[in-house]
Amino acid sequence: MLRRRLIYCVLIVFSLVLLNSCGGEEEESTVRLKRPARPAVKKVETAKELSRSVSTYLSAPRRNPFRSYLAEQAQEAERIKTPLECCDIRVFKLLAVVSGIDEPRALVLAPDGKRYTVKKGDLIGTREGRIVEFSEKSIIVEEVVRDISGRVMSRPRIELSLPTKGAG
Repeated sequence: MLRRRLIYCVLIVFSLVLLNSCGGEEEESTVRLKRPARPAVKKVETAKELSRSVSTYLSAPRRNPFRSYLAEQAQEAERIKTPLECCDIRVFKLLAVVSGIDEPRALVLAPDGKRYTVKKGDLIGTREGRIVEFSEKSIIVEEVVRDISGRVMSRPRIELSLPTKGAG
């Protein structure tokens, strides 16, 4: 019963569409489109000019067709900074060092009160500081100091030590 009603509705809609499309005649407006003029082809007079134009074409940067567009976009995007790169290195406090294992680790207290586990090679501080060494009671961070043009001037090493027992 329901199927029969559905078939009738489809037939009615289909017939209405056909009747409306076959209705009155409309005037056809004829519009002639002009072809765009072809650009003038520059004639190369010498072989030197030809080789120069070919070399500029070949040296132009082109996209690798086998590399994903999304991969190129991701490569161009800036690196997202970690929470350890928010502040100067001197505001971090070293809480603990585990140095008797293959890959030593340390527990660092950030200025926001959160604790982070760090290992050799992690970035810390605002000047691209990288953890380079671990000892039993400290870690050594190497920062990058740049001049105005962006060249590296020096790489000072800063030591973060465990607090002494007398300091609260």
